[in-house]
Amino acid sequence: MHKDVEEKMRRIQMMMERTEHIAQTGSWEWDAITDTVTWSKETYRFFGRDPALGIPNLEGQRELYTPEDTARLHATVAKALADGLPYDIELCGVRPSGEKRYCHILGFPERDASGRIVRLAGSLQDITDRKKAQEELRRSEARYRFLVDSLPGAAVLLFDQDFRFQVAGGEELFRSGFDKSQVEGHTLAEAFPPDVVALFAPIYAKALQGEKTEFEHRYKDDYYRQQVVPVRDDQGAIVAGMVISHNITERRLAQEALSEANESLERRVAERTRELVEARNLAEAANVAKSAFLANMSHEIRTPLNAINGMCFLVRRSGVTPEQARYLDHVDAAGAHLLDILNDILDLSRIESGKFVFDEAEVHIGKMAGEVMAMVAERAQEKQLTLIQDIQAIPLRLLGDVTRLKQALLNYLTNAIKFSDQGSIALRSRIEHEDSDSVLVRFEVQDHGIGIPAETIPRLFTPFEQADNSMTRRYGGTGLGLAITRRLAELMGGSAGVESVLGQGSTFWFTARLKKGAFTPATPVLKLPGAQAEQMLKAACLGQRVLVVEDDRLNQEVLRLSLEGAGLALDMAETGDVAVEMVARQAYALILMDMQMPRMGGIEATRRIRALSTGTKVPIIAMTANAFSEDRERCLAVGMNDFISKPFKLDKLFETILTWLPDGGEQTA
Repeated sequence: MHKDVEEKMRRIQMMMERTEHIAQTGSWEWDAITDTVTWSKETYRFFGRDPALGIPNLEGQRELYTPEDTARLHATVAKALADGLPYDIELCGVRPSGEKRYCHILGFPERDASGRIVRLAGSLQDITDRKKAQEELRRSEARYRFLVDSLPGAAVLLFDQDFRFQVAGGEELFRSGFDKSQVEGHTLAEAFPPDVVALFAPIYAKALQGEKTEFEHRYKDDYYRQQVVPVRDDQGAIVAGMVISHNITERRLAQEALSEANESLERRVAERTRELVEARNLAEAANVAKSAFLANMSHEIRTPLNAINGMCFLVRRSGVTPEQARYLDHVDAAGAHLLDILNDILDLSRIESGKFVFDEAEVHIGKMAGEVMAMVAERAQEKQLTLIQDIQAIPLRLLGDVTRLKQALLNYLTNAIKFSDQGSIALRSRIEHEDSDSVLVRFEVQDHGIGIPAETIPRLFTPFEQADNSMTRRYGGTGLGLAITRRLAELMGGSAGVESVLGQGSTFWFTARLKKGAFTPATPVLKLPGAQAEQMLKAACLGQRVLVVEDDRLNQEVLRLSLEGAGLALDMAETGDVAVEMVARQAYALILMDMQMPRMGGIEATRRIRALSTGTKVPIIAMTANAFSEDRERCLAVGMNDFISKPFKLDKLFETILTWLPDGGEQTA
C-alpha cells in the first residue's frame, strides 16, 4: 500500500515536471524565516544551474540577474513584504555562461495564523522567445513604415502578439476618418468599438498561427476588403500580423447597380485591379530598391575615382617635384577617404540585408594589433600622441575574419586619435570567456580625449549618429564607423560598447567569438611590389597583345598609358559586342573586361567569347565598379579568371596581369 502511494506520487511529480517543461514555467518558494529558496527543475533549467550545487539565498541571488534587474527585484520583494500584495515582474536572467534569458515572475506572499508573512511563492516563465519576437517586430517596423505610407488607396496595420498596433498608416486610414495616433500604439480593443473587436479578434489570432484570411465587411457606410496575413522573420518564425484594408464601397455600389451600369462596373473593377497590382509591385520593388541604388551609386563613384587614382599614378611616374608629390598625396588621401565612406555604406547595407559573409583564417592577435597600430602611427605622431599596446598572450590557434577584426579596431583607433589632443591611446585585448570550441576575446581602445556626455552615449552606435551635430563640422565623419563595428561584433558572436567621462576620455570596446582548432594555411603566393611587377612585364611579356574592354574615356586613357608603358601591345573596345568581334578576328594574350557597358555588358561578352575558338583559353580579368560579392561570383560563373574592383591601384593591376599572362606567371611562381 505504501509503495503504491509512493509510485502514484512519483508519477504525479513527473507529470508536473513535464507540464512545467512544456509550458517553460517553473516554480519557486522563499522561506522568509530561514531565508532559504526552493526551485523546481524547470527553474534550474532557466538559470542554467546544476541542482546539485544548491541555491543561494535571496541576497545571494544577485548574480542571477543583471545589476539593474537585481535592484528592481529586491525593491519589488520589499514592497510585497510590506503591503502583502501579489506582484509580477519581467527580469533579465544571466546564466553562468553569460547568456541572457528573460523571465516573467509571479510572486504571492503567504501568512501564518498570526498574519505575519512567512514566505513568498510563485512561478517563473521563460519569455525569451517572446522577447526576441518583440525585438524582431521592432526592427521590422521601420521596413514596413515606408511601404505602409506609400500604399495608395489602402490602410495598413501591423499588430503584435498582444493585438497592439505597432504601425498604422496608408491613404485609406486617414480617408476613413481615423487619426494615426488613435490607432498606432493602441490595442484592437482600445482603438475600435466592440463589434469590430468581436469580428477581428479571431481572425488576428489565426494570422498569428500562420493562417491568411481575406474577406469583405461593412463598417458604418462603407465596404472594405480585408487581408489579414502573418509576418515572418528571416528564420520563418511568425513575429506579427498585417492587415491590408481597401475601401471597396464604390465597387459594391456598382455591383448593386449592375443592371444599369454594367460597362461602368467593368471599368471600375479593372481600375481597382490595376491599383492592387501596382501596390503589390511596389511592395516587391521596395525590397530591391535600396540594393539597386547602392550598386549604381557604387559604380558611378568608383569609375571616376579609378581614373583619378590612375592619373595620379601616371603623373608620379613621369616625375614630380616634392611640392607636386605632396599635392598628389592629398589627392590620394581624399580618394581613399571617399572610398572608405563608400565601403562603409555598402558594408552597412550588406549587414542589414543579411548578405554579409565572413571569411575564416588564422588569427594572430598580437600580429594583427601591431599591424593596425602601424596603420595609425603616423597620424598619432602628428598629434604627439603615445600609442600603447597591451595584448594578452593566447597559447591557442584561433580562427576568424582578420580583415573585419582589423576594420573594427581601426574604427576605434581612428576615432581615438581624431578626438584626442594629448596623452596616450592604448589598445588592449584579453580572453573574456572560453569554452571547448571557442574563446570570446575582448578588445579595448582607451584614449584621454574629449569624452562623451552620458546622455548621448545611447545614440553613438546608431548609423549616421554622432555625439552632436557640431562633431561633423569640427572633426568630419559620417557616423557609420561605430554602427558598423557594433554590428560586426554582433555577427561575430559578441557585442560593443563604451565607457566615457566627459573631459577625461573614453574606452571603446567590442568582443568577438573566435573558433579554436588547427588551421592549414593556404600555399603562399609570391607577391611582387608594383614597380617590380611592371619591370617584370617589360622583361617577360614585352609586346604581348592585350584587349582592354572599357567604355569610360578617362579610364581608357589611364589603361592605355600605363599598359603601353609596361611594354604591352594594346587594343581597345568600348563595348562588349565590339570586343566579341575583335576576339573572333584575332587571338589575344589577355583580356581586361569591364562589367557595365552600353549595348552589351562584360558578362554577356565573356559568355560569347568563351564560345569562340579564339576565346576558350584566353585569360579574362574582370574590371568592375560593382563591389558586391555576388558580382565576383557572376564573373567567375561565366568563365572569367580573376576580378579587380575599381578603384584599383595600377600596381595591383600589374601584379594581376603578370600572374595571368603567358610566361609572366612562370616568372612569379
